[in-house]
Amino acid sequence: MRAFDVAPRQSMARGPTLGYLNPWLYASGYSGLNDITFGSSGGCNTSGFKATEGWDP
Repeated sequence: MRAFDVAPRQSMARGPTLGYLNPWLYASGYSGLNDITFGSSGGCNTSGFKATEGWDP
């Protein structure tokens, strides 16, 4: 079996991936996370993303 055939077969054997995990963690109310609801993540001369309730990009 060639090396480029191995990765897709291993991926199929493991099943589907979780995808982007952060929205799921926030929606499920995971107690290890603190929801930041005010402020922003400015940097590089930009205003960044504004913090709101729930998951923020």
